[in-house]
Amino acid sequence: MTKPSQGVPAPLQPPPAVYDTADIITTLFGIARQHMSREELAWLADVGEYAETALQNLATVAEIFGRYIDESNERALPDKRLLYGAFFSLSESMKGIRALMNIGAAAKEM
Repeated sequence: MTKPSQGVPAPLQPPPAVYDTADIITTLFGIARQHMSREELAWLADVGEYAETALQNLATVAEIFGRYIDESNERALPDKRLLYGAFFSLSESMKGIRALMNIGAAAKEM
């Protein structure tokens, strides 16, 4: 394996999928739900409303990114690594919200 030469940035790699937000939340709920009261499950059943608001907020952020990139010239664009991290952060947030929606639906069924 060769080392990248100095001055040449290493190619961008996605973060490892070992810590997927949705998997963590879903796994924890799968363990906890057996021990939850009806009141606690009812509280979780309302998570879907929060998730809808959180998704709308993330959609707004993504739209702002898109508009910024579209309206900027190439010299004004943020560093690729900054954008890279921001988009992976958005992705993990969306996965977490999706998991909350799934938990809310599962809590309603119990």
